[in-house]
Amino acid sequence: MLKSRVGCGSGVASMELLVVPVIVGGFLSILAAQYLMFSKIRQLFVDLDSQLAATIGKLLEGMPFEGIEQVNPIQQMIIQALAGQFQAPAVEVMPPKDEKGRFR
Repeated sequence: MLKSRVGCGSGVASMELLVVPVIVGGFLSILAAQYLMFSKIRQLFVDLDSQLAATIGKLLEGMPFEGIEQVNPIQQMIIQALAGQFQAPAVEVMPPKDEKGRFR
């Protein structure tokens, strides 16, 4: 029956000739759908980034930053060093051992 529809070879060879293009076509359609989906997602991220940049720019325009002085890098290093000195040292806790030196 398949031989008469396709018009070539035996039934098994005809099935192989039909199955391979269907599988390849399905695979290619999945790849095309993924490409379109990822390109749409990429475009949405670009739009979101530009909208966020515009919003942040508008927010910063209305804020008074003229009287604020930038942080001095030397003062920043001194503050970080002082903060590091006041941190508690790490305490290492060893589990107890028995008389043979094995952990309990």
